[in-house]
Amino acid sequence: MRLFNRYFSVYDFILVLGDVILAFFATLTVRVAISFFEILSSPDWVFWSLQAVAVTIIVIVSFYYSDLYAIDQTLSIRELLLRLMSGVGIACILIAIVSYPIPQFGKTLYASQMFLMILILCAWRVGFMRVIAGHGFTRRCW
Repeated sequence: MRLFNRYFSVYDFILVLGDVILAFFATLTVRVAISFFEILSSPDWVFWSLQAVAVTIIVIVSFYYSDLYAIDQTLSIRELLLRLMSGVGIACILIAIVSYPIPQFGKTLYASQMFLMILILCAWRVGFMRVIAGHGFTRRCW
């Protein structure tokens, strides 16, 4: 498929879709766990879902600018983890920028959410790159 003057393979879409799904559900999972253990009279599911969407968009944009969606490059595990940490750092800075004008966004975002999301995304990326390397990645475009 050609988009923005660039050809994208099926692997590109799987990678982005996996990042979106995992980032969204990692941020929401911690929220569900917190609401399960705390007795809240009315959990704010709409705000938590919007916060998960915002964090997911921020992570995807920061990963894009850290050059993590160029899977046609052969990266070592060290280079991949370095780019991942760079992307996570950019995401944390962007979340801080968003949290300044919207204080409720930053007050309700927990370190456990970010830690779980980082852990899951790192495991996903390393596993995905190993699968691609193991199957002899051939770039097929739509």
